[in-house]
Amino acid sequence: MAIKIRLGSLTFEPGYDNLIDLIGKNGFDILPVTFLHTRCTLQLPMHHRDPFDRIMIAQSQTEDLVFITADANIHLYDINWIW
Repeated sequence: MAIKIRLGSLTFEPGYDNLIDLIGKNGFDILPVTFLHTRCTLQLPMHHRDPFDRIMIAQSQTEDLVFITADANIHLYDINWIW
């Protein structure tokens, strides 16, 4: 998230220094990157070169999560997604 904020592709309200608390209060869990996730990226087709996108797609596959995105290429992957 910090990288996305820095690049300007994710907005972040000033004063939200307690981001970790807000994540939990809004019903989200922090998902660590595991060896299984990184190993899964080796099997993914190269529709994305961005390593962050690839790891999140791998996490979606291995953890059976729904991927929420506005990425037009997400349908190319074998994952559950919401546009």
